[in-house]
Amino acid sequence: MDDVLFGSDRKKAVMQPIPFFAGPLKFTIERNKSGLNKLYPSYTLYIEKPYGNKVTVLYAKKRAFNKTANFLISLSKSAGSRESNHAVGKLRALD
Repeated sequence: MDDVLFGSDRKKAVMQPIPFFAGPLKFTIERNKSGLNKLYPSYTLYIEKPYGNKVTVLYAKKRAFNKTANFLISLSKSAGSRESNHAVGKLRALD
C-alpha cells in the first residue's frame, strides 16, 4: 500500500489527491503535548493499515515566538525550517 500511495517521490505524492483505486483509508492524527511539548505541541498524521499497522504521512510542529498560531508541516520530525527539503507547507491562524 505504501508504494501505491507514495510511489518514489513522497513529497509529490502527499500534494496529490489519493488515487481512487487505493480504496477507503483510515487516517489518525496524534497530538504529542507532553513534557517540553506543552507550549509547542506536535502532531503526526498516520494512515492505518489492516491489522493495526500505521504508516506515517506528515508531521506538524507549532513554531515558537510567533504572534499567532503557526505550524510547520513536514515529512520528517527533524525538519526545522521552511527551507528544508522535507517541509511541505506552513499553517497559520488568521487572528
